[in-house]
Amino acid sequence: MMVYTKSFRTEIIALTIVIISTFISLKGFSQDWEHLFLKYKNEQAVITNIKEQMIIKDEKGVLVANSIISREKMLIGGLSPGIYNKEYIFHSYFNKLTDYDVSALIFNNNEYKKLDNFTEKTTNAEDGNVFYDDLKQTEITFNGLTPRSVLKTNYTITHTDLHMLPS
Repeated sequence: MMVYTKSFRTEIIALTIVIISTFISLKGFSQDWEHLFLKYKNEQAVITNIKEQMIIKDEKGVLVANSIISREKMLIGGLSPGIYNKEYIFHSYFNKLTDYDVSALIFNNNEYKKLDNFTEKTTNAEDGNVFYDDLKQTEITFNGLTPRSVLKTNYTITHTDLHMLPS
């Protein structure tokens, strides 16, 4: 059993504060979707944002690790609503999916309208692993998409064993 000293806990808390402050400063930076649409007009889709932060904190003497992941994708070409209408969230016994929020922003009349029209299905992941065969995938399929739609996927993974943290 490891004993965590006060200075170690202080370092973890300081690291968490740095990660959170970086996340907050990046949050203020937003992509100009109209500019991206014109810049990549010959493409089918473009990823406009990917953020991943891991927070390790001390909760009543036990270290707890959570990853907060955000992804954003803009559909551009005419084929993109049919090709890129799915998002996948991978999770397992050691990396539990504890929360997620997905939505699509649909471009209509020079403005974006939030659309929560999606279906979800959790299955065994197609890309199995010899050592860890409990990998799951939650597939989210968006409906009613058009070119210029923006897909937003936010989710939290709780890491049940800190020895098995992703690299």
